[in-house]
Amino acid sequence: MYNVLNTYLWEFKALTVMLTGVGVKLAIYNPTASPHKHFALAQRLQLTSAIACVFAVQLFHTIFVKNRHHYELRTMMQHPTHVLVVILRIGLIVACPAVAITKLQPYQLVLVLAAMSVAQCALLQIQDFKFNIHSTNQHPMREMPNALQSMQQRRKRAAEQSQMRRASTEIGRRQLSSPSGQRPGKSGHTSDRSHTKNHRNEGCESTVAAGETEITAVRT
Repeated sequence: MYNVLNTYLWEFKALTVMLTGVGVKLAIYNPTASPHKHFALAQRLQLTSAIACVFAVQLFHTIFVKNRHHYELRTMMQHPTHVLVVILRIGLIVACPAVAITKLQPYQLVLVLAAMSVAQCALLQIQDFKFNIHSTNQHPMREMPNALQSMQQRRKRAAEQSQMRRASTEIGRRQLSSPSGQRPGKSGHTSDRSHTKNHRNEGCESTVAAGETEITAVRT
């Protein structure tokens, strides 16, 4: 569920970033168009809503996914500046669609939204680094890496056991398919014994030949 939520958030954020680019291109196509045209309100809503969604997803990911274990009443009371920064960010997100109500020309709308985006980025940095919230609480997903590693080890052991079972089954099949009265290893033992006997006979013959040679040398 955690990974699914992460994937959904970033896919949705990528979509809103793309829609922001579309809105900017529509705005610069005719930057001085009248704000009273039939398409003006829809154009303003499209661009402002996309930018609001971009920063809303980022804020939700920071507060809920990354740091939700820190946001308790006691912890927030210990970090009032952080809470103030979060409130300001939420206010800017709500103000983005509200800008669409104003009768602004496209270039004016882009300038206002650019200023609000810069403010959001500055508050984002302040929230995460300057006045970040922290506590002794542990993240609820802190054991996820250990769980994944344990699952990988179990899968590896299961694969090894399955491979051993297949090997033993194959050996059993070979034993059953071998001729009756003769085991697979018997022929190998028989050949080893015959080889040993031949070696012994050759050693005896060489010893006898050496003895005959010595006897002949003594006689001469």
